Amino acid sequence: FLMLTSFSRIQSIDVGFDPDGLLTMLVVPVDRPSDAERATAGDDDTYRAVIQKVRALPGVRAAGAADRAPLDGSGSYTVASLKDRSVMVAQRYVTAGYLEALGVPLRRGRLLTEGDDRSSDRTVILSDSAARRLFDDRNAVGETMEVAGAPARVIGVVGDANHKHPLVPDAAPDIYVAGAAKLDTSLGRGMTLVVRGEARGLVLEPQLRAAAQALRFRVVVEDVRSGRDLFNEQVAHRRHITFLLSAMGSLGLLLTVVGIFGATLFTVTSRTREAGIRMALGARAQDVVRTLVVNAMTPVVAGLLIGTAAAAVFVRVIESFLFQ
Repeated sequence: FLMLTSFSRIQSIDVGFDPDGLLTMLVVPVDRPSDAERATAGDDDTYRAVIQKVRALPGVRAAGAADRAPLDGSGSYTVASLKDRSVMVAQRYVTAGYLEALGVPLRRGRLLTEGDDRSSDRTVILSDSAARRLFDDRNAVGETMEVAGAPARVIGVVGDANHKHPLVPDAAPDIYVAGAAKLDTSLGRGMTLVVRGEARGLVLEPQLRAAAQALRFRVVVEDVRSGRDLFNEQVAHRRHITFLLSAMGSLGLLLTVVGIFGATLFTVTSRTREAGIRMALGARAQDVVRTLVVNAMTPVVAGLLIGTAAAAVFVRVIESFLFQ
């Protein structure tokens, strides 16, 4: 029962967004353009062009980019502060469309737009937890704060999402920084493209690769994975332990049933002749049956009591290997 409950809870973890229908792809530049090439690069040579091409593909509901993939087990941390308080936060540089693709619900304000990506003013979106820690019950939208020592304007608040690991929530709340400039739209560094499609799995992989490789500068496309694959990779170790313990528990239950059957059969068979003699001497059949049952079940009951007591002791040890 413990194993099945743990396995069910692992499968039903709420990470704050729906991993099904999500597709991620890492795009890394091979050619590092010079400063002169960056200055003359047109819009067709930027990551923004890749995102626009992907959004135009049939079956794509939303697309955006970030400096790292969701559920990748990593994080980048900085300090967000107001005049009277400072909070350690996990920051992600994202473009317009990222939160829509992820499926994180909007609580207040608005999400990022292309204008925020191009603007010189720094804009951020807070998670619910970050907004509560920084602003308590006040409306954070429209307020100005400092992120890593630089001023930033809050334009929205979204629901909490577990980006780091589904089984180990990050203690630091999330903030999302409008990050087209940080991602370097002239291909100075890699980005993770995040796409929400109509279909599940890797159906859109060929089209996504083609869109990324249509740039003038050469890029490498790797780590094309579905959101469900990302989720399963993070919970695989705990799920394997749960499966092995479940298999061992099932084998133990099977051995218990076989053992009880064997012990009962042996006891009854060994006293068959005695039962016949007693009935020949006038004993009632029900008394003979009762005696056989009591004698056969005495060691079984004793074993069940000892096993139950031992299980109560070792259940704490077993729980330490299981999720929740």
